[in-house]
Amino acid sequence: MVSNTLRANIRKRKALIDAKGPDASGVGRLELEICLQITNEREKEILRRRAIANEWPMVIDFSSLLNRIAKADLQDELTGLLFVSIEVETNDIFCNLIDDLIELGLGKTSEEALSKFSKLPMSSVPRIIVEKARPGYYGPKGYAVIRASIMRLTDPTTTSTEAFAPLTIEQFTHFILIPHIARRLIAEDLDVTLMEAFEEMAASGEVGKYLQELDDTGDDEVLDNITMNTVVDQRRKVARAKRTDRRVEDAPAPSTAGTGSNKPRPKPRPVMKLKPLLLSLSTKELSGAQQAVGAFLNVCEANLVSLGKGRTIELPRLSWRCSSASNGRGIKPEAKNSCTISHSALILFR
Repeated sequence: MVSNTLRANIRKRKALIDAKGPDASGVGRLELEICLQITNEREKEILRRRAIANEWPMVIDFSSLLNRIAKADLQDELTGLLFVSIEVETNDIFCNLIDDLIELGLGKTSEEALSKFSKLPMSSVPRIIVEKARPGYYGPKGYAVIRASIMRLTDPTTTSTEAFAPLTIEQFTHFILIPHIARRLIAEDLDVTLMEAFEEMAASGEVGKYLQELDDTGDDEVLDNITMNTVVDQRRKVARAKRTDRRVEDAPAPSTAGTGSNKPRPKPRPVMKLKPLLLSLSTKELSGAQQAVGAFLNVCEANLVSLGKGRTIELPRLSWRCSSASNGRGIKPEAKNSCTISHSALILFR
């Protein structure tokens, strides 16, 4: 299979030689490009055969990926990884990263290894770490779509990094979130376990790199629409936040007449009226109700947005645990599948 770019360069070379002869300026450069492209096409053919032998998809509907990633269970997992430290610490992709960093000599403990890794520029990240973070046969196109879906959920300028510090949000997205989502998608595609999907993802990384490479000519309309819509969404979020800030700043200060005090009152703090996002805590790795409740309260203490007393938040799969938990930290057993926060608690917002 010959690419359109290779065909075009062959035609250019022929036209140039016909017009000015074989020694014309530019012929040598075109011949070098043609040689490189032929080598690349041969490599792609080898990878196509490997993909067929392993039954890896070669034709991928990238326009449907956003809807697949938007499923509620996967969104809950992403929320947990972004905001709940215990979800990060028990994630096997995160654990594999730490094991690799220690094996590579970046530190003797997980804390030391992560600290040194967080300071590395991308160009200095060990090759094995980069290759394991690739989204398998989804390749660079899949990487772009998955990243776009994460950007819709987060704002890189405001998202807290407390749950995965000392990594930056960019590092956490690249090395943990994107491989995590890609592995889930591959498990669905091939109907295999997550562990098997992780192995398939690592084995098919080179296939994805070449067969799903980005079109540098800008002719990929589907991918362009996905990324453009994400950029537009991000700009709208920023614009809404700025409008809210301006409304608060422009609000008239309350009158102090009749109060007997000449002290200026402080300006009201901005309040973002945003849609609440259901907080879901996975309990697969937790043992005992007290740990589950403690994990929830650790999230509450992230100093995000305050709720008033008496508000109720659902804790899926934790109702029976709540009934046996201590009430000393502000949680009262309620009806099935719910707990009431008796003090000022916190909730995540989309």
